[in-house]
Amino acid sequence: MLFVFHKLIKVFYTLPMFPKITKILDYLINYKRIYRTFSVKSNFLY
Repeated sequence: MLFVFHKLIKVFYTLPMFPKITKILDYLINYKRIYRTFSVKSNFLY
């Protein structure tokens, strides 16, 4: 079990997956910010 976990960690580190995760997080944060500004603008319009 521990060996498999170690192997998974090794694979996780060898794959360029961590930057993708951070990119996704950044995207989500930006999306939230954009959505908030958009909602504020729509409130001003109506």
